Amino acid sequence: MTENVISADYDTRKHYRLRDFCSTIIDSYLSPNDHPTGITWDGDNVISAGYSPKTHYLHDGFSSTILRWYTAPYLSPTGITWDGENVLSADRFAKKHYRHDGFTSIITDSYNSPYVSPRGITWDGENVLSADRASRFHYKHDGFSSTITTLYLSPNGNPRGITWDGTDVISTDVDTQTHYRHDGFSSTIAASYPSPAAAPTGITWDGRYAPAPPPPLPPPTWPCIINTVTTETTPTTLTIHAITACQVHLFACWGYTKPVRKPIYKTIRGKIYSCGYEYIWTTPYIKEQDEYYETRLHTFTFTDLIEDSVIAFFLFAFRAVNHLPIQGPLSFAFLGEPPL
Repeated sequence: MTENVISADYDTRKHYRLRDFCSTIIDSYLSPNDHPTGITWDGDNVISAGYSPKTHYLHDGFSSTILRWYTAPYLSPTGITWDGENVLSADRFAKKHYRHDGFTSIITDSYNSPYVSPRGITWDGENVLSADRASRFHYKHDGFSSTITTLYLSPNGNPRGITWDGTDVISTDVDTQTHYRHDGFSSTIAASYPSPAAAPTGITWDGRYAPAPPPPLPPPTWPCIINTVTTETTPTTLTIHAITACQVHLFACWGYTKPVRKPIYKTIRGKIYSCGYEYIWTTPYIKEQDEYYETRLHTFTFTDLIEDSVIAFFLFAFRAVNHLPIQGPLSFAFLGEPPL
């Protein structure tokens, strides 16, 4: 899918989607605010800001339909961005940058902006990048903090919007009515074109949080296929026999009570995906297979167990996926006579 610039214009009160990085307009709609100042993309939807009224909006995709909104933290909201989980915003009267709790008015952190007229703000995956109209500088912050690690002079005298496309800064200037692509984070301009209207105040890139690809299939439960698991029991002993299709060294995690099944989630660009389950005991017992090295035949011998108890167990290997052991299915063994 082609990735495109999305911009906001104070003069026309419109949001524009432009083809790739050029002046060709694909689509546009009227901003919900009389004075649009900032715009960003969360992977699926436009998020925008304006100060008449002082509001942040969550749009339905790229459209004028508003899904949610809340009052901005101070009187003159300017830049807005999305860090993958939370809104980051700027206010020129408060001279502050804010971190919100998701898309809400709750502020979890803030700091003073580097100069007196903060405008654009964006997130490069690790650090805030910001623009200030009065100083005419673009700043790179250390994470979300007031510490500045590097800066450069913006292309002209009235910098407003700023975004990050994954490789380069893209910025706007109202005096020149231009969109600029920089060479990385630097004052070197790689390309530019006229903005669609006279007052480009906000800019973003709809590939910066592109919709996450479908999550990969959960990792195999086993490093290789398990063919059989059988058990032999007496009232106080248990022997587990397992056969795998390839050589691997196994362990057994077991207990006298059934473990808790806890879902495993992975966050990809702000979206949460289920990746299966893990079984957890408060105080599990771990037993290594009787055989040395990696084998296809696996034996576990348990003695002196509580008489006529029920043993819950699963086999696992320390071939980590996301630093978790690879767990097999939960099984039960009944010492003595199984319950009816």
